[in-house]
Amino acid sequence: MSTETIDRTTIRDRLKSTTPDEFQRAHTKAVLIEMAVILGLAEPAGTKPELYDLIVGAANLPDPSLRGKSSVEDPVAYVWYKADEMTAREGARRKDVVEACIAQGVAYHTARTQYQSWFTATDRGSKRLSELDPKDIPAALRPAAE
Repeated sequence: MSTETIDRTTIRDRLKSTTPDEFQRAHTKAVLIEMAVILGLAEPAGTKPELYDLIVGAANLPDPSLRGKSSVEDPVAYVWYKADEMTAREGARRKDVVEACIAQGVAYHTARTQYQSWFTATDRGSKRLSELDPKDIPAALRPAAE
């Protein structure tokens, strides 16, 4: 890739930004072994794909299954609406709202982040969306201009 110093952060960034095939093609076996040692593996050995798997395991990357795109239209507004609705009706907890949003196709991190934004904007859930200033809610939930 480049001649920059290889450290844990560089390795993790490269793993996250390239496909496994690109990563393996961009590094020699010797460099892969060096990376494995930097990540704390004692005496790493094997083929490039085996070394790649060792490096990924030692890099402690976030679970890729938690990444992804939402399949619902306007997931930000959906989370805000769902949080407002569930809290008003059921007194739902954060966990319940996030799980309900994920079940409907909202990406995991979007659901968590937007719940927190809703929670903050509604003064810990004590206000309803209808009570908030329109500039404080997602654009998709604002009243239509006449």
